[in-house]
Amino acid sequence: MAGDVTGGGAGALKEALTKARYAERMKNLTRKPVGQDWLDQIFYSQSALRGGVVRRRKADVLREVGLDMLELEVRRRGFHMVDCGTDLVISCSGTPLRIIC
Repeated sequence: MAGDVTGGGAGALKEALTKARYAERMKNLTRKPVGQDWLDQIFYSQSALRGGVVRRRKADVLREVGLDMLELEVRRRGFHMVDCGTDLVISCSGTPLRIIC
């Protein structure tokens, strides 16, 4: 009987470890991107790749990467960014930006 308990215990431990590894992988898959991953998500969006406009909430930017880091990335790419109160609007085109009114 002792062999059954040990065998069952080892099997249960192996199953628990397998479940724990699976849960960790799933957590990583659903984890929100941080830092450079978060910036890449902005600049590799379909709108950005087509030279369009992307908008992000300022609070999200401050939480994820900070305004300075986003500004550096926008400048590095030759894009333009406009602060619109609670939002930041990024024109993903190097063409001149003209604010009408």
